[in-house]
Amino acid sequence: KATGGMAGLMWKQNVKSGNPFFAVSTSYVAPNAENSNTNNGGLFEQGSGGSWLTQLGYQANQWKATFGWRYGQCNNSTNYVNRRGTQAATAAEACPPAYTSQNFNNSFALGLAWQPKQSGTFVPSISLGWGITAYSYSNTVVAAGVGNTPPTGATSPALAASNIANTQSWTVGLQWKDVFVKGNSAGMAVGQPSFVTATRNGATPFDGNYAWEWWYKFQVTDKIAVTPLLFLLTNPSSAGTVGSASTATNAGVFGGLLTAQFKF
Repeated sequence: KATGGMAGLMWKQNVKSGNPFFAVSTSYVAPNAENSNTNNGGLFEQGSGGSWLTQLGYQANQWKATFGWRYGQCNNSTNYVNRRGTQAATAAEACPPAYTSQNFNNSFALGLAWQPKQSGTFVPSISLGWGITAYSYSNTVVAAGVGNTPPTGATSPALAASNIANTQSWTVGLQWKDVFVKGNSAGMAVGQPSFVTATRNGATPFDGNYAWEWWYKFQVTDKIAVTPLLFLLTNPSSAGTVGSASTATNAGVFGGLLTAQFKF
């Protein structure tokens, strides 16, 4: 999601084709690298807006696992969507109070995937994912009175940018191959997009929603596939908008898509 001055390295274990292997990759990106003022840019500076991402992966015949770690400075564009959870996913303010090396976040993610030896059975392939981000605003002070009960219709003060300590996300996906007809497949997934799970002053964030998806892929020919899909978003604006567990549920969104894939 970030572009700028960057460097990256990747290593993959050299094994015979089909054998299990490890792989490691790392990269550093500084969106403000071209700015010669070290307060506002440069490489490895407090104003770089830098993002350091590292991933370790292992793949075997039926399963794979990955672990990822990311260190991100504030004012990096990738922080904007996830920093405040689902209720304020469109907010794009800079991290308070401006550029400082003490404003940063650490993100960790785990991914697991497994598939059965044979398709066309009741046993699906499984994909699991989980992530957590911890935010550090060591030079900011949480405003007095930030708590659980804002005025009616107001955004929860517990989700003020400087008050958020942690956000998390997770997903579970299932896929069945050769369903009803060889070549066709079906699947479903459920999870929670990034949502606030802890605040600096201990206030309950009342934040979070769920996303569901169901689909079936028709392999019409070797070159054409058609996939109808249904999705459901529960409480899409998150409960944090009014700050009460009993009154903070927003109307769900239900919809569908029909996609077609052509290979040439």
